[in-house]
Amino acid sequence: MSASLARILWCLCILWGLSCSRSSEPTETHPKAPTPPAPVVTQASVTAPAPLAIPAEITTACGGCHPVPAPGLFTHRTWGPAIELMYGLLDRFYPQAPDYLAKEKVLAFYRKNAAQTLPAPRGYPSLAPTGPRFGLRSAATLSTRGPIADLRHAPSTVATRPILVTEMLSGHVHRLSGSPPFTAGQPLVTARHPVRSIARDLDQNGSLDLLVAELGVFSADDTTTGAVQRYADIDGTTSRHTLLSTAGRVADLAVANLSGDDLPEIAVAEFGWQKTGALHLYTAHRTPDGAVTYAPKILDSRAGHIAVRAADLDGDGAVDLVTGLAQHHEAIEWWRNQGDGTFVQQPLFEAPHPLWGLIGLEVVDLDQDGDLDILHYNGDVLDAPKVAHFQGVHLMENQGQGRFVSRQLAQMPGIHDLDVADFDGDGRLDIVAVANLPAGIESTLTAPSQASPPPFAFESVLLLRQAKPGLFSVESLLRGAACFSAVLAADPDGDGDNDIVLGGFGMGWSLLGDASVPNRAKEGRRVCEQDRLLWFENGATPAVTADTLAELAGTPPTLIEQIAALATITTHDPANLGYQTLLSDLLLRTGRPQEAMAQLETLLRENPTETVEGFVQACGPQKAPSCTDVARLLFASRTISNGKRHAARLYETGCTRGEAESCVSLAMMHGTGMGVPRRLKKTVYYLDKGCTAAHFGACAKLGEMYGTGDGVKRDPVLAKAYARRACDGGVPTSCAQLPPGEQRPRKPADTPP
Repeated sequence: MSASLARILWCLCILWGLSCSRSSEPTETHPKAPTPPAPVVTQASVTAPAPLAIPAEITTACGGCHPVPAPGLFTHRTWGPAIELMYGLLDRFYPQAPDYLAKEKVLAFYRKNAAQTLPAPRGYPSLAPTGPRFGLRSAATLSTRGPIADLRHAPSTVATRPILVTEMLSGHVHRLSGSPPFTAGQPLVTARHPVRSIARDLDQNGSLDLLVAELGVFSADDTTTGAVQRYADIDGTTSRHTLLSTAGRVADLAVANLSGDDLPEIAVAEFGWQKTGALHLYTAHRTPDGAVTYAPKILDSRAGHIAVRAADLDGDGAVDLVTGLAQHHEAIEWWRNQGDGTFVQQPLFEAPHPLWGLIGLEVVDLDQDGDLDILHYNGDVLDAPKVAHFQGVHLMENQGQGRFVSRQLAQMPGIHDLDVADFDGDGRLDIVAVANLPAGIESTLTAPSQASPPPFAFESVLLLRQAKPGLFSVESLLRGAACFSAVLAADPDGDGDNDIVLGGFGMGWSLLGDASVPNRAKEGRRVCEQDRLLWFENGATPAVTADTLAELAGTPPTLIEQIAALATITTHDPANLGYQTLLSDLLLRTGRPQEAMAQLETLLRENPTETVEGFVQACGPQKAPSCTDVARLLFASRTISNGKRHAARLYETGCTRGEAESCVSLAMMHGTGMGVPRRLKKTVYYLDKGCTAAHFGACAKLGEMYGTGDGVKRDPVLAKAYARRACDGGVPTSCAQLPPGEQRPRKPADTPP
């Protein structure tokens, strides 16, 4: 990680938000090269709140890194998780950093001054009667419930170009040919959480190759398993060649001839996370024997590279790179090709605040005036749950001579992908965009002290039709199903007009934990959560109806499907505490305890310190797995240092939270002196708590002890009371200890002695 990134994090870049000093109007400046060039464009897409007196200690801590955030931009349902998350990152990655402002002070200030309510996002009218008509169809059934990370065309000599479908969870990359409904069949390749696939003849030998960008792991982390794989000759004898390995999470690829010879180069956007990430360039060379090799070069070592596109942005004949950076950068940069293998970096756009949420960009001559414009879109809600009016479709219009002006074309909270094509046949380019939001996200529109608003039908698919150059009408194709992660303009039926293919996020939000969001249970199933591609057929009737949506909604994912998904995730990331414990919980719920314990054993082996501490902090009757299950594992472990002591801590927590098995196990530890001092009073205390929690074996043991005076003062009254409860709970030996005539169980056994 660069020193500048560490400094930014130390300076509490965590306080994401919008500067109250920025204008809501786009501004432009002229670029100033060489480094450090001034940004060509800055933009604020929402009106800033009235200035608020920020405490000097917050201004001092944050002002040197970014404008101080205005608390009124969001409610505390957004600020709270955002601040907690980023302080957690500081503690995890920079424990040696000098003292920084106390989290409690920051939380208190933002809680006090946060918005109490925010307006609902803008809605758009349905398609005009004079516009194109779209009918929603099922296009293909896939191997899993997504998430679909990427949809794009593969080269073809026929009009109906095949579609490459990249499934992030299963790792499958499919090539769908023919007309819908497609048959997925066997995947071309299976990769490690892929997010981008590009088919090109990379070595110019007449056969098609496939480039695949791999995250490596499903969750946000500083992995070293990210990679770029090159599959040669996918229509023949396919062979895999690793282009980039031991990298952070790789987010995007671009293929173009940057050097002017006969071979294309490969640009790689390695997103990484905190301590990983870079912008890579692989220059192709042909050896004397005709083979192609690649010379690697790192153009930039910052984390957060989320998008890269290749285009001749200034029209000088040399293909440049345009990149997007997320994280705290939230910027778009132009890497100007000097024609000699070198590039000059020039910023084009800087978001007005670090909560912008850049997702991607496209370079296209949108207004068809002969120069290239940049479409960018910002819909990330993972780090800080929010409904943001500044999220949506933005156009950086090329003014010539390296000058751009950026403006927002449409509001769309959670926008995740877009594509460009002529959908209404007027010869002008239009835009289709899709959104991806967790169910219940509308709760962030109100403060925690207020009731959550009712479920809101967010815009899910928008069509921006270009009526005149640069002038767009925005129309809604679908609402209330905002969980699409990919979109492609295509003509799969070969009828000459552009249709819309949609890829859903599938089980993604379930795996990321949106079941805890307040309105999740009320919303029901969404069509984008299923194991299929959807298809808006241009010119088809009927339009989207309630019956159509109900037919396509399908069924919720089963426990078996969730277990299979988690098994894939944990295979690639065995040290992940959250997903391993979630998988163990589901295995326990489906009656597979041995498999559950095997998962926990793997986790303890791969990540012992964090695992033990995590279980000690999180175990409880509503957590997964239970305190008792993990404590038993630690008690028996021969590889974990002080396993029995850690087990006692877990048993104590579980007993306090009502797990009878934990109480009894801790009683036995105190009775034998294993892992804790031998104390018979503690044994009696925890046995009594277990009996109170309906562990009838504990009641029986106490009945025996008070009946014989073993370790306690003999007490026939208590002995009979405990034996009575144990007998009523189904312990026959306790029934035998009762007087004749009282030796039959009574129901219910719900009253402790």
